[in-house]
Amino acid sequence: MLTDMERQELGVTRQLPQSPNEAFKALLDDELLAGSIGKELVGTYVTIQKLYNEKLDEVGPYGHSGRKTWLKDRI
Repeated sequence: MLTDMERQELGVTRQLPQSPNEAFKALLDDELLAGSIGKELVGTYVTIQKLYNEKLDEVGPYGHSGRKTWLKDRI
């Protein structure tokens, strides 16, 4: 919600990812973080999360009762 000028003054050069896929790409591209955790583990995590998100999308859109039920059944 910062203006371009405010971001520049604070040294903010990148915005947060706007979607899970953008976040996954940022994680995979982050050499320091992925290298610290382990690239294989990060790759496995991203693969599992993408499959999970695909399944959620198949069940129904965000807020859909079927999606909520599917999630509750897995708690």
